[in-house]
Amino acid sequence: MEYIIGVLVIILIIILYTRHKEKLILKDTIRTHLNQIENLNEKVKIIEHERDDSKKQAISYVNEIQQLSDKIKIAENEREYYKKQTVSYANEIQLLTKTLEELQAKLDFYSNIEEASANLNIAQDIETEKHLLEQATHQIKTARAQQEYPENQLEINSTESLLDKEQAFACSEMEHTQDNFFITGKAGTGKSFLLDVFRNTTEKNHIVLAPTGIAALNVGGVTLHSVFGYYNLENLSIDMLSSATLRLKSEIYSILQRVSTIIIDEISMVRVDIFEKVDRILKIINNNDLPFGGKQLLLFGDLFQLPPVAKSKEREYLLDQYGGVHFFFSNAYKTGTFRFLELTINHRQKDDAEYFSLLNRIREGKVTPEDIVTLNTRVSNDISVYDRFTTLLPKKADVEHINQYRIAQLDSVGYTYEAKIVLDKYPDKNHNLESLFPVAHSLCLKKGALIMMVANDPERRWVNGTLGIVNNLTNDSISVAIDGRTYNIQPCDFTEQEITYTDGKIQYEDVLKIVQYPLVPAYAITIHKSQGQTFQNIVCDINQCFANGQAYVALSRCQSLNGLHLSKAISGSSIHVDKDVLNFYHSQI
Repeated sequence: MEYIIGVLVIILIIILYTRHKEKLILKDTIRTHLNQIENLNEKVKIIEHERDDSKKQAISYVNEIQQLSDKIKIAENEREYYKKQTVSYANEIQLLTKTLEELQAKLDFYSNIEEASANLNIAQDIETEKHLLEQATHQIKTARAQQEYPENQLEINSTESLLDKEQAFACSEMEHTQDNFFITGKAGTGKSFLLDVFRNTTEKNHIVLAPTGIAALNVGGVTLHSVFGYYNLENLSIDMLSSATLRLKSEIYSILQRVSTIIIDEISMVRVDIFEKVDRILKIINNNDLPFGGKQLLLFGDLFQLPPVAKSKEREYLLDQYGGVHFFFSNAYKTGTFRFLELTINHRQKDDAEYFSLLNRIREGKVTPEDIVTLNTRVSNDISVYDRFTTLLPKKADVEHINQYRIAQLDSVGYTYEAKIVLDKYPDKNHNLESLFPVAHSLCLKKGALIMMVANDPERRWVNGTLGIVNNLTNDSISVAIDGRTYNIQPCDFTEQEITYTDGKIQYEDVLKIVQYPLVPAYAITIHKSQGQTFQNIVCDINQCFANGQAYVALSRCQSLNGLHLSKAISGSSIHVDKDVLNFYHSQI
C-alpha cells in the first residue's frame, strides 16, 4: 500500500514535476510569446506610429497636393487672366496703333495741305489761258492795224501759233463775212477760246447771249430772256408776236436795231420755239423779213452735250409743232443758211489721243464693247481718291448732299459766309442767287475742304475751275492752297447785267450785284456746271446719267483716261445719244 502510495506519490511528483516543468516550459513559452507579443506590440506600436506618421505624412502630402492644386488653379487663373490681359493689351496696342495712324493721317491731312494742293490742277491752264487770249487778241489787232495781210487771211497768218488753223479760219470768216455760222466741235477743241478771241477782236457791233445766267456770266454776256423779254419768249405764242404785243424797253429796241452781230453761246440748250421767237422778234423790230431781221447770228455749242430743258407736255407740243425740241428744227435755222463749221483739233486730250478717239465714239453713239471694257478698267474701289478729286453727278440734290456730308466729316471748325447783295435795280424781283451766279448764298467751309474757284484771278494765280484746299479760316478771311502755295482769298463782285444803249454805244449795265468769296465746295459738282472745264482727275458714276449727252460731257471733262475714276462699272446702255442730233450732225458733215 505504502508502495502504491509511494508510487503514486512518485507518479504524482513526476506528474507535478512534469507539470511544473511543463508549466515552466509553458511559462517560458508564454514568456517567450509574451516577449514576442511585446515585441510585436512594440513593432505594432512602431508600425502604428509609423502608420500615424505615414498617415500624417499622407495627410501632409494630400494637403500639400491640395495646396499645390490650389496654387495650380490660381496659376491657371492667373495665366488665363494674364492671357486675357495680354489679348486685351494687344487689342489696346492695336487700337492705339490704329488711332495713332489715324491721328497721323489727320495730321498729314491738315498739315500737308499745300503739298496736296500741288497735284490737283493742270498747271498750263492756270498759267496760260488768259495770257494766250490776251496774246491772240493783241496779235490780231496789231496785224489789222498794220494791214500786213489780205483781210481774208489776216487772222490765219497772225495767230497761227495761238489759234489752230480751224479756229483762225473761223475767226476770219466770222469777221469778214455777214454769213450766219454754227460753230461746233467736240469737247476740248477750243470753242470757248475762239468765242473769247473773236469778241475781243471783232470790229463789229455785237452782243453776246446765252440761255442761262451762269452761261452768260461765263462768256461775259447776258441771257436771251433779258434781251428778248421773258414775257415774249415764254408767254406769247409765235403767232401772237407783233409790234403791238411785244414787251421790250425802248432801249432794247435801239440795241436790236443797231447791233450787227448776235453771238449765242451754249446753243444746244436753246429750244426750237425760243429760237423761232428770236427770229420773229428781230424781224418785227427791224421791220424786214430777212432771216433774223438781217442780223448776223453766230451760234456756239456742241449738240452732243447738254440738251434743251422741256417738260413732257412741252416736248410733245414741240414735237408736233416743229418735229423736235432742238433749235435746228426751226424754220429760222433752215432759212438762215447757217454755215456749219466744226472744230476737230483736240486741245484737252492732246496727250491721250486714244482717249480722245474713244470719247468721239461715245459722242456719236458708236461706242464699242471694247470701249466699255477700256472704261471699266478705271473702276476704282479706293475711296481715298474722293478726298482730293471732284465727283461729277447729274443731279443738284446729290451734289449738295455729298458736299455737305464730306465737309461734315472734317474734324476742323466750320465757318459760314453769307453772300451780300450790294446792288439791286429790281428789288421787287425774287432773286434766286444760286441760279444766277456760280457761288453759294451761304458758303459753309472747314479747313481741309476741297474747293473750286469760280472766278478768274486778275493776277492769274487761278482761273474759273481751279481746284484748291482750304488752309485756314476765320470769321472774315479764307486762305486756300492752290498748286502748292497758300493765298488769301478776297470776296468778289458777281453781277447780272442787261444791255443798254448809251451815247451811241451798246454797253452792259449791272442790275444785280452780290459780293461773295469766289469759291464753292468741290467734292461734287453737277455735270451741267462742269461743261467747258478741264480736270486732271475726276470721279463719276455715269449710270446715274438720265439725259442725252450727260455721260459724254462728264467723261470728256478729264484730260486723260488715267485721270478718270469710275465709282461703278458701266454698260453701253448708260450712254445716251439723241437720234435727232445724230441725224442732223450727219446731214451737215
